[in-house]
Amino acid sequence: MAATVMELYGSKVFNEHEMRERLPSSTYKSLKATIEKGQPLDLEVANVVASVMKRWAIEQGATHYTHWFQPMTGFTAEKHDSFITRDGKDGVVMELSAKELSKGEADQDGEGKQIMRTLARNMSFLMKSIALGKQTYGLPEKEPRISTHFIR
Repeated sequence: MAATVMELYGSKVFNEHEMRERLPSSTYKSLKATIEKGQPLDLEVANVVASVMKRWAIEQGATHYTHWFQPMTGFTAEKHDSFITRDGKDGVVMELSAKELSKGEADQDGEGKQIMRTLARNMSFLMKSIALGKQTYGLPEKEPRISTHFIR
C-alpha cells in the first residue's frame, strides 16, 4: 500500500531525532548550545555535523541540497548547492564541509543585500507616492460598470 501524506511529510528531514541518533554526544550538545543559546559554532563541530549530515542525505538519495536562511535583514533567502564536486580529473567526489554551513554567509552577499535595499527603497517611494497622490488629487472617478454581451 502507498504511503500516506502523514507518513511522508517531514520524513526526509535531518531533524532533532536524526541529530540525536547520528551525532556524537559531545557534538550534539555543542550544536544544541549553538541553536538554543546562540553560542558560536565551533569549526570542529561544524565539520562533524557536515560529514554526518552529508552521509545521511546521501543515504536518502540526495545529490543536491538547499540552505534556507533568514539573514539579519529580515528577508528570507535560499542557496542551492550540490554534494557533487568535480575531482579535477574525470570523476566527481561527494563532499560537504563546515564552510558550506558557515554562519552569516548571506550577509557576505553584498550584491544581494544591495538589491534588497534598492527594492525596499523603491517600494517605500512608490507607496508614499500613491498615498500623496490620493491626498493631493483624490481617487479617480469611478464609472458604473457596463456589461457587453457579444453572444446573441
